[in-house]
Amino acid sequence: MLAIVRSMTLQKLLKRHGMTTIKAFAQRAELSRQHAWNLWHAQVGLGTEMLKRLHERLGIPLDELIQVDPVPARKPHQRKDR
Repeated sequence: MLAIVRSMTLQKLLKRHGMTTIKAFAQRAELSRQHAWNLWHAQVGLGTEMLKRLHERLGIPLDELIQVDPVPARKPHQRKDR
């Protein structure tokens, strides 16, 4: 059997569940607009507590939320010596 690997962003998942704007997501999930923006644009990842919160407030099944791609760790900014 051929396995197909697809990337799943939180943004795509939310759109499938009827939230097409950051504002709608922030209101339904009871988040600040800034935090909703950071999640929507994958600037921050979904932790365990956030997964539970989104499941409870939005009704999205946990198995779907768990499939959201993790946010890659950023490399620390290195200063250049003058």
